Amino acid sequence: MASLNDNIPAQPLVVDLKKNISLNDRFLFQRELFQNDRQEMDRTMHALSKLSTYDQAEKYLRESRAWDFENATVSDFLMVIKQGFE
Repeated sequence: MASLNDNIPAQPLVVDLKKNISLNDRFLFQRELFQNDRQEMDRTMHALSKLSTYDQAEKYLRESRAWDFENATVSDFLMVIKQGFE
């Protein structure tokens, strides 16, 4: 006899990346990386949170953002995102 848990499909893990960003960093990233557009940053964070791995997140950012990935602020943002997937 199957249990209730056997009948419920597994939901993909949703990562809460925002919890790893301090208030100061949030304002810095919003200003420097998202042209001070809070909604654009929120949309990006939401999209990243649906991904399964840091590698997928980095690929998404490289394909969707016209950033200089050698920039210190971009590196800091990527580090915070990476911590969210660990």
